Amino acid sequence: MKSQIKRTKLAHGLLSGKYSVPEFKNDEKENLATSTTTAKQEGIRSNMFKAVIAASGSNYSFQHIWLPAILNFHLFGNSFKFGIEDRISCSSGKVKYNRRQDYILSLNIPLHEATNKEELKSFHKLKAEKLAEGKDLSGDEIVRPRVPLEACLANFSAHEDIHDFYSTALKRKTTTLKTAGLTSFPDYLVLHMRRFVMEAG
Repeated sequence: MKSQIKRTKLAHGLLSGKYSVPEFKNDEKENLATSTTTAKQEGIRSNMFKAVIAASGSNYSFQHIWLPAILNFHLFGNSFKFGIEDRISCSSGKVKYNRRQDYILSLNIPLHEATNKEELKSFHKLKAEKLAEGKDLSGDEIVRPRVPLEACLANFSAHEDIHDFYSTALKRKTTTLKTAGLTSFPDYLVLHMRRFVMEAG
């Protein structure tokens, strides 16, 4: 019953429009008397959404880090959900399939597929010179790799060698071949680009 009341309150707040009234400044307070607005509103607080999600029995509770994406996935999850299949094959000829549901497609960025390699080469040279002189790079001097999305998607589905994989067929560790693909496609595909880079030094 409590969760139903919370959902009703949240739905009323979203649909009624009473919580989307612009905030008045001090010099506009005198207009409140003649305005059709009955009270000053600052919107619906995020803890109301968190309370609704937690009360529904979801794994997202108050001790978890709150991300705006969690709300979207909770309310519109079916529109983002898709299936992923990992195919793992070893030298024994046996094949293992791992299937799972996900809401975000996380992609590595293959930097070797950058289309501005010459610019990057010049930038790294300039960066080394600046560091040697004890100077900082300005924002205009920084050059970032430009990698096509097609290359990121191709890298996701490319073959990957997994070393020290224990094969139950061979009863020992071996190197296996892993490929990944989508078994279903969502209405809206959310991409997470892994932008972390390890550089020497």
